[in-house]
Amino acid sequence: MSRRHFAVVKLANKGKTNKKTLPACRLPGGRIIKFAFTGLNRFDLWRGLLKIPMSNGKKRLKFMIEKARPYQQLAILYDTVMEHVNYKQWARYVLALIDKYGAGKQTVCDLACGTGSLLPYLAGRKRRVVGCDLSLSMLRRAKEKFSGQNVPLICADFRAVPLTESVCDAAVILYDSINYLHSGEEILNLFGEAARILKPGGVLVFDAVLPYVCREVFDGYEDVRFLSSDLGYRRQSWFDRQEGVQYNRFQIYANGQVFEELHRQRIWTLSEWREIIEKNRSLNLQAIHGDFTFRNVRPKSERAHFVLRKPGNSA
Repeated sequence: MSRRHFAVVKLANKGKTNKKTLPACRLPGGRIIKFAFTGLNRFDLWRGLLKIPMSNGKKRLKFMIEKARPYQQLAILYDTVMEHVNYKQWARYVLALIDKYGAGKQTVCDLACGTGSLLPYLAGRKRRVVGCDLSLSMLRRAKEKFSGQNVPLICADFRAVPLTESVCDAAVILYDSINYLHSGEEILNLFGEAARILKPGGVLVFDAVLPYVCREVFDGYEDVRFLSSDLGYRRQSWFDRQEGVQYNRFQIYANGQVFEELHRQRIWTLSEWREIIEKNRSLNLQAIHGDFTFRNVRPKSERAHFVLRKPGNSA
């Protein structure tokens, strides 16, 4: 399958059309056009292979949609997509889990820090934070936030982190980042790496969305937002119940170009999570809480919070 496909759109008549017209936008090469449409929602322009009826011999414009890796282009809009998240509250809850089950929190490593929005709230007067993420584009955004501050940012897979052994009091993987691992073996490798960088008594805190919320909320979910005529996104989500995979397709419109990212996340049941955790020999399960509480997780919880501890006591 080709990495490129096209949507065909129509050039508006110069000042002679009574059709609704989107704001002008600049194409690569400097050419400025306006999109016109009849009887279509403005955001239908995002649909691949969309054909708008042509009449009176008007010209056609082939609008290329480029495929991109997850977060390669979404990074520029990620903070907008996530602006509903209360990072301060999330950090407070995570630190409370570390206090309850861990042996210390002087050094905390966020192994999937993204654009770094959580890091300031994890940091403290006597607490050092380290950010790690696989996406260089996301880390570039994080670097802009911490210009002039001593916050180490590392571009790496969280299954192979370039840190020395026993260096962290706690490691966190939040907002479903662990769901990008699609096999139990990958998760076990992650647990082994977390155990390597944790001090004795250190904890790994991670969360995962559960099948219930994917079925009830994110199967058929759609979100469209434009910040300006030159910047916006469209998100379409669906849940494959047979595969247990949540799909999120993002189409990102930026500077006259359209990029498409397809995100696939494996959604494990609670019994599957327990089975995987029981197979690991590196970390001991301390708790599985639900929905930002200290209560036990339930099948209809939207989110499960896991706490695993490395055996031993910190010196």
